[in-house]
This record gives sequence, structure tokens and C-alpha cells, in this order.
Amino acid sequence: MSYNLQPITTIAGCDALINQANNEKANEEFRITSLEHQMSNKSAAAEALPAELNAVTTQLTAMTTAADLLPEGNDKMQLLIEVNNLETKKMRIEMRIENNGPEWVVDTKKEIKLAEAAVVVLAELITELQARKAELTAAGVAA
Repeated sequence: MSYNLQPITTIAGCDALINQANNEKANEEFRITSLEHQMSNKSAAAEALPAELNAVTTQLTAMTTAADLLPEGNDKMQLLIEVNNLETKKMRIEMRIENNGPEWVVDTKKEIKLAEAAVVVLAELITELQARKAELTAAGVAA
């Protein structure tokens, strides 16, 4: 991509824009690293979720059956509290599975590709700004 950099008439102007572009490029590179790290962490955690959900569901079924067989009293009340806690835990695991699903992966990969494209564009801009700075220096423009 070619930019019209003729309006930039000073070396200081070139330096300011180069610094700004370098900062933006560093931010995009950091964003890529962060998103890739996030994908890696979520992928590793997501692999364990189905097994964890299965274990909680099995435990929940057993405790619900046991609670149904107990007579009214403190033991049944304690078991029902535990059943409620397991239902909450099951719901949280199901939400985590849903939030780490294919849609999230596609969105994250898209964000990575957009950031990578921004890095390429910024690198090209920096190169052209450096060339403009060299032109101004060769023309004897004062810094």
C-alpha cells in the first residue's frame, strides 16, 4: 500500500509518526500474543470439562437418589444442600463448555487475523515513513 506522505515536511514530523506507528504495532503484536495465549489456556481447560461434567452429573444422580430415599430430617436436609451445590456446579461447567465453544474459537481466530493484518499495514507505513525521512534528510531539511 502506498501512502501520500508529501504533506509531511519535517524530520520531526516523520519521527513522531514513526514512533506512533511503532507503538500501535507493538500494541497489535501484544494483542496477538495475548489472544494466542488465551486460546491455548482455554483449549487446555476445555479438554477437561466434559470429564468433569460427567463426574458431577454421576455424583448428582447418586446424591439425588440417596436424598429421595432418606426420611425427613437433618441428614436429608444436608444432602439436599449438597445436591443444590452440585446442580450449581454442573450449571457452571455447562456454561464454561458453551463459552469455550466453536463460536468463541472462530471469533478469537478472526481477532488474531485482524491484528496480524494491522501489524503488516503498520510495518509498511513505518517503512514508507522512514523512506520519507531519508528523502527529507537528503534534501537538507533541518531536523
